[in-house]
Amino acid sequence: MENTINDCYVDIIGKKPSNEQINVIYNLLPQHIKDDANKWGWSDTVVGDNVCIWISDNLDKIIC
Repeated sequence: MENTINDCYVDIIGKKPSNEQINVIYNLLPQHIKDDANKWGWSDTVVGDNVCIWISDNLDKIIC
């Protein structure tokens, strides 16, 4: 989970997120993304793509 969130954050923001930011993002992710991750794994391409899209669409909620 941390790796997927970290990789998406770095791709979008251009810097490494803090552990606090990773936790904030995880807690804010919609349940359907978490459900897919539990079903297919956090390293699944679709899960990673959905995490990246969510982060990109919700920058105002996650940048501290």
